Amino acid sequence: MKRTALYLTIIILLSGCTSIPDRIDDKYLADKTSSQNEALVKIEKEIIEKNRAVKTSQDTLNSKIKVPEFTEREIELLDRENSILREQVDLYVKHMDARNLELRKSRLADNEAYTKKKKTLNELQKADIELAKADLEVKQADLAVSVAELEYEKSKIAAAYRDKNETAEPEQKKGVLSKITGRDNNADDKYGYSVYGEFLDKKRTELQKAREKHAVALKKFEDARKKSETLN
Repeated sequence: MKRTALYLTIIILLSGCTSIPDRIDDKYLADKTSSQNEALVKIEKEIIEKNRAVKTSQDTLNSKIKVPEFTEREIELLDRENSILREQVDLYVKHMDARNLELRKSRLADNEAYTKKKKTLNELQKADIELAKADLEVKQADLAVSVAELEYEKSKIAAAYRDKNETAEPEQKKGVLSKITGRDNNADDKYGYSVYGEFLDKKRTELQKAREKHAVALKKFEDARKKSETLN
C-alpha cells in the first residue's frame, strides 16, 4: 500500500514537469504471471530507491546553494579595499612619501593575492553547485526512466489481456491515449499503447543528455578544484 501511494506521488510530481501518459488500468493486469509480477515489483522497488536518491540529491543541492553568498560579499569588500589602496599608492607616489608608499604597496599586494584566492574559491563553490544541480537532474531523469519502464511493462501485459478477453473492436476503449496520438486505426497499436514505448525512449534520451551534462559539470568542478589547489 505504501509503495503504491509513493508511486502515485511520484507520478503526480512527474506529471507536473512532463507530458506523461495515463497509467495503465490495473484491471488489465489481472492475468499477469508470477514472473511478470516479480518484474513489476522489482521496478517499483527501484522507483522507491531512486526517489530517495532524488531527495538526497535535492538536500545536498539545498545545502550548497547559498554557500557562495558569504564569499561574494568578502570579494566585494576586498575589491573596495584594494581600490582605496591603489588610490593611496598613487597619492604617496605623487607626494614622494616613500615610507607610506611601501606600506600601502605591500598591503595592496597581500590583499590582491588574498582576493585572487577568494575569487578562485568562489569559482569552485559555483562549480560545486552546478555539479550538484547536474547530479539532481541525472537522479530525476533516472527515476523518470523507471516510471516509464513500469508503465511500458504494464502496457505489454494489458495488451495481452485485452487481446485474450476483448472480442469487440476496442475503438471505444482506447481512450485518451490513442486520440492524442491520432493513430485511431493502427492495427499494430489498437489500444493506443505505443505511447508507452515512445515515452520510455524519450526518458532514456533525457537521461543520456543529463549524464552528458553531468560529465561537463564534473570536469568544470575538477578544473576549478585543481586551480584552487595551486593557490594554497
